[in-house]
Amino acid sequence: MRLRSLALAFLAPALLANSAAPQAVEEWLGENALEIVTDDPAVSGEDIAAAAALLDGASLIGAGEATHGTREFFRLKDRLLRELVRNHGLRGFAIEANYADAEAINAYIQGGPGDAEGLLAGLGFWTWDTEEVADLVRWMREFNQGRDDKISFYGFDIQYAPSNIELALGYLDSVGVDTGGWRGTLNGYLGQAVDIRSGYRATNAFTRDTLLMHRQTTEQVFEYFERHEEALVAGSGKARYLQAKGAALAAAWYFMMQSRPEDWRFMGFRREYDVRDRAMADLARLALEREGPGGRVFLWAHNAHVSRSRHRDNRMTMGRYLTDDVGADYVSIGFGFDSGSFQAFPPANPERPDEARTLTRMTLPPAPGNYAGAVLRLGPAPIWIADLRELEPGTAAHGWFWQPRPWRWTGALYSDALEAKHEPIAIAQSHDVLIFVEKTSRARPLPNTIRRLGLEPDW
Repeated sequence: MRLRSLALAFLAPALLANSAAPQAVEEWLGENALEIVTDDPAVSGEDIAAAAALLDGASLIGAGEATHGTREFFRLKDRLLRELVRNHGLRGFAIEANYADAEAINAYIQGGPGDAEGLLAGLGFWTWDTEEVADLVRWMREFNQGRDDKISFYGFDIQYAPSNIELALGYLDSVGVDTGGWRGTLNGYLGQAVDIRSGYRATNAFTRDTLLMHRQTTEQVFEYFERHEEALVAGSGKARYLQAKGAALAAAWYFMMQSRPEDWRFMGFRREYDVRDRAMADLARLALEREGPGGRVFLWAHNAHVSRSRHRDNRMTMGRYLTDDVGADYVSIGFGFDSGSFQAFPPANPERPDEARTLTRMTLPPAPGNYAGAVLRLGPAPIWIADLRELEPGTAAHGWFWQPRPWRWTGALYSDALEAKHEPIAIAQSHDVLIFVEKTSRARPLPNTIRRLGLEPDW
């Protein structure tokens, strides 16, 4: 009996703290969270001004999303970006999309040819082929008209190589560098690669030796940029040099990611995700370099990429790499929700692998009591933002935000079974700032995605 009494004595404070945590979180949010009154990007106001002020001092701002298909997340990021551009000196925008393909959108918002819908389709990502992102791109072009201090649009993903190779080698051709040897090696890949717009992986048909050869060749191209920077800048100007150098870097990282694990493990990478997020961090910092001294860049990606923390399996993230690279100059904004709709693909059915699947509206009820959303919905408004760096160590609220717990999120695929496999997330370990939306709705696909995937409007 005495041992049992001692055990209860030790457990009681923890049990009390656990039971009191939701109330402590609700009280902390009531005192510290700021209401965001609307997700309409066209509306300025004191609420979004206060939200943007939380990000002062950061040169790289990682803006996440708990799903790749939530209208409110996209519109809130758009609204926050516009405030940062208008009143906080930010001019760089970068998105989780292929580096070279994003350059066409950058040219468009600088006043070049095309239209927002067609250029977003050219990115090859259904995630960004939406009304919400098109509205943002059109606003950027409108903002830039007649200005010298224009916004720039960058990509920082590496899921497609041909356009990066062509941009890098085309630049070298233009400044008189003989690229014949590199082209001779890479033409076989360029001629056979499956475009990401029709097939996700371009390298499935290539042998390990061929992939290693392409990787070594693209690394040589990138090294040429680094070794001959002074002469190349003198011949083209720094802006063109950095643009093309980024393409060379993206191509080299692509083939590193497509290599076999035994070919990159010696570099400290244990899995493909480590490689991809390291590349994304490097390209994010290149975007900052392209912005010049005093520049700031808004990084649009999934929560899983902008997170500061390693994953439970020790997988690195872009945000973790950036934290190691630049410290407090990087700030991570996480997005969360309790219930509502978003768009994603259902996973393949192992029993019917050939069964047709398409982009689908997923709708979730309020989160179960053990999920973070069940407590966060107690916040002061349907949409709010909070600076988690203000949590006081030792308090119940601090402990709650730093304790891993189930957290609704998804990428391209969603099912209840997949969600159940997601690791718990320690919110304050992963993100500096949190934006929470109590109830969400589906992002709205553009006509290209509607036609390509045979969608019936249900948003």
